[in-house]
Amino acid sequence: MDADFGKSLALEKLRLFDLGDVVFRPTEDNIGTLGKRVAYLIRNITDRGAFPVILGGDHTLARYSIQALSHRYAKIGVLQFDAHTDLYSAGAACDGQLNHANVMHWVRRMPHVQRLWQIGIRDVFHQPTDGFALHEAPRIHTLSAYEAATAGYERMYAALDTDIPYFISFDADVLAGSEPPDTATPVLGGLNFYSIMSCFEYLFSHHRIIGMEFVEIGDAAQGAHGASAVAARLISRFLFSLRQTTAIGQGLYIPNDNVNSCL
Repeated sequence: MDADFGKSLALEKLRLFDLGDVVFRPTEDNIGTLGKRVAYLIRNITDRGAFPVILGGDHTLARYSIQALSHRYAKIGVLQFDAHTDLYSAGAACDGQLNHANVMHWVRRMPHVQRLWQIGIRDVFHQPTDGFALHEAPRIHTLSAYEAATAGYERMYAALDTDIPYFISFDADVLAGSEPPDTATPVLGGLNFYSIMSCFEYLFSHHRIIGMEFVEIGDAAQGAHGASAVAARLISRFLFSLRQTTAIGQGLYIPNDNVNSCL
């Protein structure tokens, strides 16, 4: 039941599967090992016509989750909600060492990724420029946090290709109020919850969303306003978008043996 939208969704209409935690042994495994396990799961999920929702974790995993989608989808777009572009380069073969600050270099070069929209950008890593040249990147598009907060998402909506499906990669630091320790790289400003939810509602209703990942959600005290709560809420809206819903009436629940005295 969703009081914000006045709708309810019958659970029997959905087939939900929790595949648990992906094993990672810090003393034995590396990011490549973990990434291969994630990719294996995503390939098997998409082979069954299902949509993966990944809860992480370092944003580095996007390299593996998005690559695995090529097993089923020849062309996709990626919608990256993030405070940073994650396109940092230190100069060593476009960063041979994969990490959370440069992962989108790997994503942008994937043949099946036709478009990369970066939404909520408001900070940059200090990029060395000696020995570098600035190049055009026609597949990458940016909607800053300021533009989204003041002018909305209309420019992005107008440019999105309706002929390809999209995967959402959501970094918790895109959120406004990310100063609490919900994420490793908090940045001043950001997008508020209802702004993001409105954007997601548009995407769910106008485009084919084939999966989502929520990353960089750190350890924090349980609360109704933290990054994990936002992720859970957005996932619930994704589920509502997959099936027919019914309107919630304006009635109220009253004990059967006390109807007359309560009405």
